[in-house]
Amino acid sequence: MPALVRQSKESQLESKSLEDLFCGLATDKNFISIPAGPPTGLKRDTKFEPNYDAKDLLLSRDEIIATRIPDYADANEPSTVLLSLKHTKDQLLSISGFPEPLEPLSEKKYEVKPIEGIGMGIFATEDIAIGETIIRERPLLVYPVALPIDESGWPKTFHETAADLMTEDAKLAFFDLHNCHGEAKPEATGIIATNGLEIGELPGYQGPYGAVCKEISRANHSCSNNAIFSWDMLSFTEELRAVRAIGKGEEICISYGGHYQSHPRASRQTNLLMYNFTCNCPTCALPEEESKKSDAQRAIIQKTAEKDLDGFNLNGDLDILLWCMDHSQPKDKIIKRCLTMLDMMDQEGIYPECWLYYSKLCKAYCALEDADNARLWAKKAAARMRGEHGCDGGFHAVAEKPEETMCWGLRTLPSEGTSEEGM
Repeated sequence: MPALVRQSKESQLESKSLEDLFCGLATDKNFISIPAGPPTGLKRDTKFEPNYDAKDLLLSRDEIIATRIPDYADANEPSTVLLSLKHTKDQLLSISGFPEPLEPLSEKKYEVKPIEGIGMGIFATEDIAIGETIIRERPLLVYPVALPIDESGWPKTFHETAADLMTEDAKLAFFDLHNCHGEAKPEATGIIATNGLEIGELPGYQGPYGAVCKEISRANHSCSNNAIFSWDMLSFTEELRAVRAIGKGEEICISYGGHYQSHPRASRQTNLLMYNFTCNCPTCALPEEESKKSDAQRAIIQKTAEKDLDGFNLNGDLDILLWCMDHSQPKDKIIKRCLTMLDMMDQEGIYPECWLYYSKLCKAYCALEDADNARLWAKKAAARMRGEHGCDGGFHAVAEKPEETMCWGLRTLPSEGTSEEGM
């Protein structure tokens, strides 16, 4: 710990407890804050089958309009057909500079190509780092999920109206997408139901919207996905980002339902039946005994993450504080637990509340004045957050200067504990 920082913290300890010091440092703007949560403005990553029985969200036919965002299109600024309430369109267009320009990526590292017996898929043509943006595109269509139905029993009229408003190139791309429902639904409706990606709410309507994309909608499902999709309203774009390192030639996959990734294989397979396929991803293809172990480990990850998040929401960093105060607790107590959780997550390819364990690791290593490991885990956390949320969430600052965080050296300050076990 830098001498002046240690002197300041030790002098404060003469007049207050470590608990009071800890709470005070948490609000001290002279110290770098170690993130205590994921970045705000979370992006949902759930693919879905529209539910037209959601009567509380259903819109009347005369409320819906079809328009283009932006109302022009060229090679650099393609337009999206938007089905929405009129005042949703008005509110969007009232935003200064809306839509923000579509920022092209500097390098294309993927290709869309056929997969025998499956259809199309997205593959890496170069190694892709965790946190890297793979695709950024304007959707072909953005639409409210709960549209009024017509005599077909589906919102066929609205879907066909939207398709008719697309440019010729966009229309060709739209009708080239897979329709897993065949003749069970009108063609445009089946394509939307197969390829829709949830983007959340737009101004003026609390129901969910979906987006159909030319390329991101080609991404297939994996129960251990290596990428997620994320919506940016201001630029009206969808992004596909890597949430783990992807090797050249590897298929880039998303999860069609992140909320059931922790379910057993049989349950996941049942949920995916709406897309008329049986998942054969590496996790689902495991032999029976290995699959049972995977199911059990996924359940442990989910339950432990939920319990730890509840504890954090209730008590904050109480476990870190008690560990700093009581030197009879092993030095590696916090570290071992977090590493165990993150190792299990890596094995399964699912990461519920992973920010919590990255945060605790950074705090623990800073408290022990271990700058190298604090930097290592802050960099890993920053990359993970860029993949999941599009920004580092504050972990980059921790990696740059771990010695200036509020937790630095707290485990090395005087304690009432009588003994200490080595790491």
